[in-house]
Amino acid sequence: MNEELDNLLEQCRQGNADAMARLFKVLDHDLRLMAHRYLRGERPDSSLRSTALLQEVFIWFLKKLQTQEVEWSSRDHFLGSLAWQMQNTVLNHVRRRRAQKRGRDAVRVQLEPGNLADDATESYLALHWALSKLRDHHQRAYEVFMFLEYMGQTPEETAALLRISRATVFRDRTFAAAYLKAQIGGSSSVAAGAS
Repeated sequence: MNEELDNLLEQCRQGNADAMARLFKVLDHDLRLMAHRYLRGERPDSSLRSTALLQEVFIWFLKKLQTQEVEWSSRDHFLGSLAWQMQNTVLNHVRRRRAQKRGRDAVRVQLEPGNLADDATESYLALHWALSKLRDHHQRAYEVFMFLEYMGQTPEETAALLRISRATVFRDRTFAAAYLKAQIGGSSSVAAGAS
């Protein structure tokens, strides 16, 4: 599949519209799992569902191709960009919903391994803010965290994708979780930092 994905990405870079449809067909199962992970803490009455999230990511990708802003240097970079775009789409949805409410204080987020975004409605802003800081501070730990928590990769798959050892994956995952917890727990006004 990796070679097929690389070929389809290259064809997309060259402007082949059919390749884009085939690319998303090849990735459909993985992208749906990723979307479910991003939305797992959403309220049952939320208007954002995994299919709508995937459609928004597809439209974003199409716009990138049409404006020739395709910047992906590798398959890993492409998958990371999709994950980041999904996160931004959910974040924007949460911000719109939150903007309808008044007088809410910042929310403190409890981070537990493997279950970091369960309270997505109010804590998603705080988590997004902390993930942005992690990405700026330690890019590889951010990538490890995203592959494990949001893309559903195993430690072995993550190690292979990032070309690092399995031990490094576990160290970076531990570092990322501690860093996120410190960022969210250490901020007296997480919402102010997230906006």
